[in-house]
Amino acid sequence: MIAGVTLMALIAGINPSAGRDLPVSNVGGRQCYVYTVGKGENIYDISRSLNLPVAEITRYNPSASDGLRQGMRLYIPTSLLPGVTPKHDTTPATATPAPAVSTLTTTSVPEVKASVPQSGSYEVKKGETLYGISRKLGIPMETLIALNPQAEFGVKAGEMLVTSASVPEKAVAQKPATEAPAADNQIPAPVLDYSLVPGENAISQQTWTPVAEPAANDTAHMAVILPFMLADEEVNKTSQLFTEFYKGLLLAADSLSTMPGRHIAIHSYDSEGSTDAVTAIMQRPEMASMDIIIGPDNETQLEAIAKAMGPETWLYTAFNMRNALNTTNPHVIQPNTPHSVMYDKAATSFLEYYKDYTPVFLSRIDGAADKDSFLTLLRQRYSTQRVQPIDVTYKNLLSLSDLEGLPAESNIVFVPVSGSRSEFAKITDAIRAYGQGHPETSTRLFGYPEWITFRGDYYNRLCDLGAMIYTRFYAAPGDSETTAIENRFKNEWDSSMLDAAPVQGILGWDTGMYLLPALRRPASEMASALSESSTGVQNPYSITAQKGQGPANSAIMFVMFGPGTPIKTVIE
Repeated sequence: MIAGVTLMALIAGINPSAGRDLPVSNVGGRQCYVYTVGKGENIYDISRSLNLPVAEITRYNPSASDGLRQGMRLYIPTSLLPGVTPKHDTTPATATPAPAVSTLTTTSVPEVKASVPQSGSYEVKKGETLYGISRKLGIPMETLIALNPQAEFGVKAGEMLVTSASVPEKAVAQKPATEAPAADNQIPAPVLDYSLVPGENAISQQTWTPVAEPAANDTAHMAVILPFMLADEEVNKTSQLFTEFYKGLLLAADSLSTMPGRHIAIHSYDSEGSTDAVTAIMQRPEMASMDIIIGPDNETQLEAIAKAMGPETWLYTAFNMRNALNTTNPHVIQPNTPHSVMYDKAATSFLEYYKDYTPVFLSRIDGAADKDSFLTLLRQRYSTQRVQPIDVTYKNLLSLSDLEGLPAESNIVFVPVSGSRSEFAKITDAIRAYGQGHPETSTRLFGYPEWITFRGDYYNRLCDLGAMIYTRFYAAPGDSETTAIENRFKNEWDSSMLDAAPVQGILGWDTGMYLLPALRRPASEMASALSESSTGVQNPYSITAQKGQGPANSAIMFVMFGPGTPIKTVIE
């Protein structure tokens, strides 16, 4: 099993003079300039340097769409680069450019397949890597790469590989390009194209370039260790959600690419859902230079990262809400507001919002009562004000008769003792009827974070009753910011984000918009920058450190539902 998968996305500068003085070589009867990829360059750098659309580069170099490596040669017909100064190249070409294919109004090069003799070919199956194919067929990887130069940077399901030297190289299936030409002065959006590289297990490299010149040749490093599960044949929902988080993070990196400050290198590793794999990743030499690591949701794996990381490295526990590593390690950041803090702020804000309301706690006989911790705290707060909440118990389904004893001239806020959907369904009809029967007073419903998952009729009931909830995060449907991120994600990745709570693509975006500006700052200022408040599209951040502990978030949201877009109030 492959121990790790690495992606490096480097925010770095472009050498505007690169590629203006190129050697010429005869390749397949065509005069071509030979461009040798430099360290850290990606296809977007070269596109801007040569003033040549990405689609034209990948048209003649199909393997370039899967990522570039230092020293790799790209072949560009001389007719496409009239302003380049030619130099004679005596080195024979090692690959033949793909034949020209007219794209007309399309933005990608159609896939070109040729008939390959069955005895000298192999069709790549879903989830297979070149390393695995090498072992399966008993053919050295060096031989496979020599026969299939385009496979050096990864293989894809359905691709035909030449496995015998008797098969002509031109019979190899060409990979389609995936990028459209970039508009002038537009930084192309990154493409997350997972393809394993033999030996290094690397995903194709992406690079963003800031318009503003960095303060110095100083690079901040971020590692993202998540269960992408790239070796699995079937993509499960969990790995898809983590991938969406990463894509959202990349969108944030792209949006912040014009910020001045330090370069930022983003390295991504597949944890494979395994503590052993995480331990192996942490033993890689580059991990010692990481400024911050975004860890997976598994607590044991987070502990392994915290134990192995360097003394100046930060660990960001984006997905584990109950993890308390920050209480014993001052370099662990908990961006999920702890329950105790959330309950305290929710109770304080509740009393402020509903100071003119009579609280009524609703509990079903033999029903769920999963909010005891919060309600106990709320009762304590009321006792200091010498207010006794009214307890209403009911059997099976709340009815108007159960509410007959309530003070008729008082504003009422109903608080159920459970946040479950089934318990919610049992109380809403009676609450609506009670409000309609008492139009001279205000009737409200207060609830819990679980309610942000309500859709359809359940969501409509929240709006009809003017319900308010407390939560760590919320992406309001129809909200302009939410819609903007949803549209951008779909445009960039050609897919919509999964319906989840939190929405992982937006969580990745908010995480990037919070962390990346801090990483841009000088290393000496990074800790203080992490303490600056930030309100994301979905997640609010007010992260501060207690003495002897790592920073933790203390922000929550109150969400008010109504006839329009829900109103979010951040409480820091």
